Amino acid sequence: MKVTFFPYHDDMKKYGNRNILQQSDFVIDYFPMLNKKFMDKIKQHDVKVLAYVSIYKVPRINQIKFRTGFYGGSPAKEEVIINPFWSNVAVGDNHRIVINEKGEEVKPFKKGDYKYGWYQSCLSSGKKKILEGIELLLDEVDGLFIDNIITPDDCYQCPDSSQKMQEEIVNEINEVSDMLFINVGRKQLYEGKFNADVYVIENFCHGEKTDPDRLYLSSRYYTDETSFIEEMDLIKSNIDAKILGYTKVPKGKENLLVRSKELADKCGIEWTTTLKNLGAHPQSNQ
Repeated sequence: MKVTFFPYHDDMKKYGNRNILQQSDFVIDYFPMLNKKFMDKIKQHDVKVLAYVSIYKVPRINQIKFRTGFYGGSPAKEEVIINPFWSNVAVGDNHRIVINEKGEEVKPFKKGDYKYGWYQSCLSSGKKKILEGIELLLDEVDGLFIDNIITPDDCYQCPDSSQKMQEEIVNEINEVSDMLFINVGRKQLYEGKFNADVYVIENFCHGEKTDPDRLYLSSRYYTDETSFIEEMDLIKSNIDAKILGYTKVPKGKENLLVRSKELADKCGIEWTTTLKNLGAHPQSNQ
């Protein structure tokens, strides 16, 4: 299996005409509407296009800048206003932001400096809009890449727990989507009951900037290969689906590509890279 990621909108300009996309099984696009014409061409080569979504966070459109902040799951307004999922789930009367016990709006991952205009989603108020947005988006793409498998904080304005609402939403997503990729590389190993085709472990064997030799997986660090492989065995025992390792490599740390591939082989999982690294090192994903 070969999977190509578009975590940056600018990747399309740099790599959009490369044959490597036509050789992929799946393209995961964080900007499916801005890239729609090109993605329609990719589909002609029997490549499946999966759109990035997150039920964990929600945009307040009037606060998002138009053409900045294009990274990953927090796109700029240029994508949000034409994306049937993000525009449908945007903050409004039928979808609120999580409010904590102090009456404050909660940012994703509780990071006050998270990209301006993005907040934790109140699932209790937003369930209907989330499911409507999913169905509208599935009219445009082949499936979904669901990020942030973390239950949002409970909202102090709502009677239902976020965990309960997440489970309800997950069950309904399973019913309407034939193809789901789930990212388990954030805060928790697995939460919810997604019936996914493929689970993606983000930042598989990825060093941090200050200590690139340490092993990184699922927001935890390991000092030796044995403990890392044991953790992978735990993941595999909890997930009954194909597992794909996905490595984002910091500039100047390309040696981690080789290391990630070697560890993926030892762990018995498939491995891929970001689009940028595929373009620079296509031989590393054979």
